[in-house]
Amino acid sequence: MMLTRSLALAGLLGAFGCAGSPDDTDTETGTDEGALEAVGADRDDDVAHTAWTTLGTGVSYKSVGDGTSAILVYGGYSAQDIYSQRWAQELFREKREALSLGHIYAIRGPNQSGYANREIQNSRIAAHLAAGRAAAARSIVIVAHSSGTFVSAELLSMMQAGRAGPASETLGKTSIFHLDGGGTGSRQTLSQMAGAFFVYACDSNLGQCSKNTSSMKWLGQTYASFGGAIKLDATGSGCNSGGLWCLHDTLITTKPHNPNMYDLRRDYTHFEGSRKVVTAYLDRVP
Repeated sequence: MMLTRSLALAGLLGAFGCAGSPDDTDTETGTDEGALEAVGADRDDDVAHTAWTTLGTGVSYKSVGDGTSAILVYGGYSAQDIYSQRWAQELFREKREALSLGHIYAIRGPNQSGYANREIQNSRIAAHLAAGRAAAARSIVIVAHSSGTFVSAELLSMMQAGRAGPASETLGKTSIFHLDGGGTGSRQTLSQMAGAFFVYACDSNLGQCSKNTSSMKWLGQTYASFGGAIKLDATGSGCNSGGLWCLHDTLITTKPHNPNMYDLRRDYTHFEGSRKVVTAYLDRVP
């Protein structure tokens, strides 16, 4: 299928109550060839064996083990449910012990790059957290890739309004990681959080960085006191020179499948051999 990614940051950031950003609208059109193939088999472990529950449109949930912390994973533009689910599971596997994770929320990507349709039911996530889960959690970790940052910003506004529990209690244990995206919450919301981070990746062999690096740097500087920017080392990514959309997916996997472009299906779901899920930024969770 043909995909167009447009992160119209200035207008959309303003819509979420954030200061405007520099004009950094990136539009890329190409064929996501991986979407034409079936998703491969899952791992054989307790994470995979636990069934997903659908909480609402675009929102899946499962509880694994006895950890109290929650991880909420927002896929980028057009990411299907199963893509976000597989990525979320892999993050959970890698960090479950270190972060005391027990709750996994996987959120599909928006059907429009700027999330104009507001079709994802973040309200169901807020209500689910409010039913004792946020209060019991050691921490709440939000990870949002690309256009998924606009979707996660909607949840933050709900948390600020107390819909996930008293904001004074929930936001203070919540960290958010914007992975090469754009949308974010208001300054007031971010100031109450445990941390707000803006993550990009660079491959030193290429001398190039992921597609929305300038936005991540700008937002990181703007909100430095709340967490700021994180630069990841994507050296050895296998991306070609000029393949900035390939580097865009090095926030997900150490070795993207298409050296020139994003490949949502494979990069979100296939973690084997030299392809490892990227978790280094999560070391910043308090």
